[in-house]
Amino acid sequence: MNITLNHGARAVGDFTLKMRLYDQLINLTDIVLDGRKCHIESIRGTERFKTVLQNYESDRYDLIKPFLEDKEYERAAILAEKYCDFQEFPKFVLNWYMREQKQGQLLQQFRGRDKPPAQQQALAQFLGEHPSLAWVQQVFCGEFHLVSQTLQALAASEEKLVRRKKTMLAWAQLAILASDEPEDKIMDNVAKIQEEMQLVLHHEDLPEDVLIANALDVEKLRVMSPSDLIKVC
Repeated sequence: MNITLNHGARAVGDFTLKMRLYDQLINLTDIVLDGRKCHIESIRGTERFKTVLQNYESDRYDLIKPFLEDKEYERAAILAEKYCDFQEFPKFVLNWYMREQKQGQLLQQFRGRDKPPAQQQALAQFLGEHPSLAWVQQVFCGEFHLVSQTLQALAASEEKLVRRKKTMLAWAQLAILASDEPEDKIMDNVAKIQEEMQLVLHHEDLPEDVLIANALDVEKLRVMSPSDLIKVC
């Protein structure tokens, strides 16, 4: 395995050959981990089980780690999923997608209800820290009441662009209307969204002479509080 990795996959320049060597490496890793896993199952309930399991878990991560280091994330994911190695792995991959500005690929890769529970849980936890992406995943899952909640929260925290705040509120209203929530809850949510939308409309109704006097660009109008709007006028 070390020869295949260090003197093969990491050393050759030919892409096709490199991929064949990584395929060979994943097959070798699979054989080793499968054998180790079967051994552990055979000694379950014995005094040695705990120690052998700990050694296996440590070696398992070391065997999968080279794929992460070489950005072979799909191969690493196959092994991690098959052998249940989720020690920081999902967070590592998800952060990589964010750093590489590949948010769309991230959501496409992890979308759908058919993904393993551990993968879905990791994504949900990660997206909890990135609400601007969370609502897209919620759309994929058909959780429209959560979509609305997330977008309303994003709109409430939006301080830069009025146009962006308006879009979020509009989508939040569409989402709650598309949800399967009880009618009274839907109408309560719509009423709250409409209250927030009124502030947006006040921004859009600023007279042209006020915009000019305050050097404000209607296309890039920042979100102002009601008191700031009064001062501007």
